[in-house]
Amino acid sequence: MNERIRELAKQAGYNPVWSTKADKEEHFDLEKFAELIFLECAMIAQLHDSDCGVDYNSGRTWAGIDILKHFGVEE
Repeated sequence: MNERIRELAKQAGYNPVWSTKADKEEHFDLEKFAELIFLECAMIAQLHDSDCGVDYNSGRTWAGIDILKHFGVEE
């Protein structure tokens, strides 16, 4: 697992060191984890490279928006 995925998993509640204490519940929010990945993908898709043309940059922006809409994630 790469470091960025580990960071996203941690934000979603993943803890690789599971506690043996009964009074402490571990909770991993799979939906939150997926949402964080979709947001990251959309952000990357929307990054603009000034050396590229307007059509290319516009397409990247719309790709990012479409990813979020498809998965029902709000920025």
